[in-house]
Amino acid sequence: MTSESWAVSRICGAIPASANASSTRARPVEFAAFAPRVVAQDDPAAQRLFDRAVADVSLILDVLQKGGSLPVVFLGGLASHYAARLSARWETRAPLGTGLDGAVQMARELAEGL
Repeated sequence: MTSESWAVSRICGAIPASANASSTRARPVEFAAFAPRVVAQDDPAAQRLFDRAVADVSLILDVLQKGGSLPVVFLGGLASHYAARLSARWETRAPLGTGLDGAVQMARELAEGL
């Protein structure tokens, strides 16, 4: 078992509680920071985990696109990993700002319509 597999197992609770104590106190941001390391591994368990995530995102994009072809923007620590796996199917673009920037812009546009 690679160190990454062991860490994933520990986070998921497959290691006894005494060794798992720190993972039960981990905050979402700590799990998020760990995700790019897992995805970048050559570990079969990590690859299966990310393959499933890519399949889920692909299904979500199918629903949101409704047969169209709008460009897709990925944000966050896994953005480049998702873009690399899904850019053959959808046009991907670099973000023009953060998620907060987008939310503020959407709020401004909605306010102008009132």
